[in-house]
Amino acid sequence: MTTLTETMVDIADCHTTLYYLKGTQPPATAPLSLGSEQDYEALHNVLSDTLPQPYSEIRPGHESVIVNTISPSYSDNKYWRRYTGDESFPYSGHDAWKRLLPLRASLKSRVKFVDSSGSFNFKVSPLPSVLVYPFGWSTWLSLRLTGAHTLEELSRFVQYIFSHKPFQLEAPATGSPPAEFSVRDYFSHVAQGIRADIFGGSDTKDSSTEDLILATTVLAKKGGSPALAALSQAEQGHLLRIVKPEGPPPAKAFQTYVRQLIVNRQFEFVILNDFARFIWIEHLLTPNDELRRTGQAHAWLGCHHNNTVRSLSTALHLHQLIRAADSNRKKLSAPLIELLEAASARLQSPGYKNASLRLFLESSDVADSIKKVGSISAQTP
Repeated sequence: MTTLTETMVDIADCHTTLYYLKGTQPPATAPLSLGSEQDYEALHNVLSDTLPQPYSEIRPGHESVIVNTISPSYSDNKYWRRYTGDESFPYSGHDAWKRLLPLRASLKSRVKFVDSSGSFNFKVSPLPSVLVYPFGWSTWLSLRLTGAHTLEELSRFVQYIFSHKPFQLEAPATGSPPAEFSVRDYFSHVAQGIRADIFGGSDTKDSSTEDLILATTVLAKKGGSPALAALSQAEQGHLLRIVKPEGPPPAKAFQTYVRQLIVNRQFEFVILNDFARFIWIEHLLTPNDELRRTGQAHAWLGCHHNNTVRSLSTALHLHQLIRAADSNRKKLSAPLIELLEAASARLQSPGYKNASLRLFLESSDVADSIKKVGSISAQTP
């Protein structure tokens, strides 16, 4: 029997807006300096060598609605060196505008998981953050599950957080009962605050994708492992519901959702559906003695998981930026065109690329976006 003891479930949305980028100058009342290369670089330089800065220090005289601190999203690790193509990053210069590097916002109120149904005996630790680009934002809710649970329980949990309201914010000082949220409710709540604190409030006019990025990775387990060739129909159903927790179950044959990470190894696989992923990497879940002793296997699993969410989120944002600009061709500013060209180059050569991202980048939708940037650039005086 397969018993999971630690699993990560991460969900992220994608909001796109041209609020900072439509005119020849960013709006005079814009909360932050996101609308030009000079301003964006200056903001990153202020933040890059410090601890996360309180919103009130970045925007003096203004009390935020939801944002607590702002900091760079990048750090000294392999992902960002591969993403930028710079082995000395982040010490050799950030080039945040050209490299499309987001900021990270932390939020004022902590969020907690409350299982009023009594259905789940494992611990759920939520950690929200927001990635901020000049052209939008992505709320990223990371859920760490610890304690014994099965694949069936994991499947029920992922469905539960979409169909019920198990998330609560810290109780307000007024003593009134805390608000309750499903995943989508919570993302809507955060979006309202981000519009007010970072973009144009009611003038933001952002669009969002119906599909959410959803990545689930097993980080630790006991007992056996799910062999693809030996899964029962019920077990296949549990895995498919992890990557499609809403609406009717996936209709195609199970194998059409499976990608093996290593050829002829049935314990190394990803289950994919739209922007959802379930990742099982057996050689890191059952590491050799050296990897177990150093803890490297667990760390690598966590990195693979985070990088899957981060790379998919970035690629989806760039794709949506191009689509938004294409529908507003009469309002293309010089900064927007710069970002479109950088987005096209990044989609063609992302630096970091794994199996999950590769499938998205090879889609006809992304190819069409890249062509659109070529058309836009050709029409620009």
